Amino acid sequence: MVCASTFSPNRQVMRLNLHGHTVEIAARLPGLRQVIHDLLGQLAVDAVPEGFHPIEGLVEPYDPDVVARHVSTNADCVARFGDGAELWREAERNWLIDDNWGLCEINLLKRTWRSWVLPAAEAEPMRCLDRAILWPLACVLAPRGLVMIPAPSVAHRGRGVLLLAPFNLEPELSLLAHAGHGVVSSRWTAIREEAGRSLLLHIPGKVERSPVPHLRMRLAVDFEHQPCVGHWYDLCPPHQMLHYADCSIVLLVEPGRRAMASLKPLTGASAQAAVRHAWPMPELSQSSKPTRTALQLAQQAHIFRIELSRDPRALLRLLDQINTEPAPTPTSKASLRNSLTPPNNPTITTTTHTQSPRPTSTSRASRTASPIRPASPSRSTST
Repeated sequence: MVCASTFSPNRQVMRLNLHGHTVEIAARLPGLRQVIHDLLGQLAVDAVPEGFHPIEGLVEPYDPDVVARHVSTNADCVARFGDGAELWREAERNWLIDDNWGLCEINLLKRTWRSWVLPAAEAEPMRCLDRAILWPLACVLAPRGLVMIPAPSVAHRGRGVLLLAPFNLEPELSLLAHAGHGVVSSRWTAIREEAGRSLLLHIPGKVERSPVPHLRMRLAVDFEHQPCVGHWYDLCPPHQMLHYADCSIVLLVEPGRRAMASLKPLTGASAQAAVRHAWPMPELSQSSKPTRTALQLAQQAHIFRIELSRDPRALLRLLDQINTEPAPTPTSKASLRNSLTPPNNPTITTTTHTQSPRPTSTSRASRTASPIRPASPSRSTST
């Protein structure tokens, strides 16, 4: 990631370096350009390196005539999401349709996307940034070795933890940051495979204030939340953010909050099925890179299904209970005796004698009739 001081919100074309991938974003909405400048300004670069073909994205206001020319009537609906959005596909072209913010066309072959934002969606630029920029960017980057998912990630006692939750975890994340644990990403996390392991990579983002009912006032004496402007704020300063962490734990958070928090480990086929079911990004290409990443995490990391309570401190207590250290190998008696023998004295070895079984009647008969051992001559009786 390269930081460039020449990045300005007035520029319509913005160039970013996202973990080795060059991205050019042309935003024709002034309010959205300001949000991109505030959030992704640390990833800006002045020019594209020679020989690199950037990923191109265009964000513009919604125009029914222009949208009609870019939508195919032969597309099929392949997925529906809980918030009302739908995913349509035809060959290498995909369309994400959402009545709340607009429409997006994704071309995996050309490595481009184009978003049309409704006028009402401009009032919420952070949600518009997720759907119009980060979501299609994740779809284009997935076949190229960098998987992006809308999920936070933290580091607990040197262990990378990926949180797959269907609701906002701002109370738990703010408490972890206040307790001194590192935060890799607060909203979107990038995952890349290196040397046979999965790395959680940092992506700049903000979290939305989500108060827990009947709990903020009670916990006010324990910790103080950092001040925020509006409903979105930075979880912690940039110098406290971690750039990467080795993924050791994956937590699958159940919908809703319970009276008491619980933890259940998953292994084998059940862990793979659970991670694949909770994966927040769909499959857009035949390579199915997100699915392979989910299966790889299920095989390498420790998978747990958890239920959170209304107390944000419950997540920290559950993380303290997880033991990822390998079990000690049992020591045999022979190796223990050899380790206790002084180096100057010769090692005492014991030989075990096994007694051969007594021959049976069948073995005697076979030995008498053996052709190798002739029978003794019969003794003649004197007359």
